Amino acid sequence: LGNRWQQVPGPAPKARLSAGMCFDPTRQRFVLNGGLASIPGGGGVTTDFGLAHAWATSRTLRLADGPDEVHRRAVARIEFKKHSPG
Repeated sequence: LGNRWQQVPGPAPKARLSAGMCFDPTRQRFVLNGGLASIPGGGGVTTDFGLAHAWATSRTLRLADGPDEVHRRAVARIEFKKHSPG
């Protein structure tokens, strides 16, 4: 993605980027939790299958990315500006 979103004028790329930063990790967490729960005998939390490592990595990236509320607020501000009079 690089800085291409900065080269496009207008707020649309920023809104799409913020929405992706909020939705994608949430979906990833849902999929990983389903995978962890589907392996019987606690296999999902061992290093045998790699799911525990994937979950830990995704959790670390979520912490580094910042809270979802910030991204939701950014999208809301852009949308409110689009639809506000003036």
